[in-house]
Amino acid sequence: MREIKFRAWDKTNKKMLILQPIRTMVSEDCFVLPVYEGLSHDGIENYELMQYTGLKDKNGKEIYEGDVVKTFWQHDGVECHDYELTGEIVWNKEDACFSLDCSDQTIRFITTYEREELIDIEVIGNIYENPELLNTK
Repeated sequence: MREIKFRAWDKTNKKMLILQPIRTMVSEDCFVLPVYEGLSHDGIENYELMQYTGLKDKNGKEIYEGDVVKTFWQHDGVECHDYELTGEIVWNKEDACFSLDCSDQTIRFITTYEREELIDIEVIGNIYENPELLNTK
């Protein structure tokens, strides 16, 4: 089972926050909501929440939604290092999995690495602090 973690982009202060749960609360609709230090539920619209994928890149860095990654394509077990991909990690609602959204294609990002199609994944930034890394977005 993967660890459920979040980070948030603070739109007001223009900085990334790694969120640490300090307690939980139960809403009127009986949802259990984590309460994070430094993050107010009243001003939640001031933050962009991003979920941890449960994976780490080749350097051991955690991969979150909104991360910009560089990777190589592997097809039928053959590494294609000449086919480099750069894209954003996004949640794919249709397939209920994380995906790598590149300018010309979207690749399902199997969170258990069952299909090792993407190799040598490296986080090179995120869409808030490094938007220039995505040439087409």
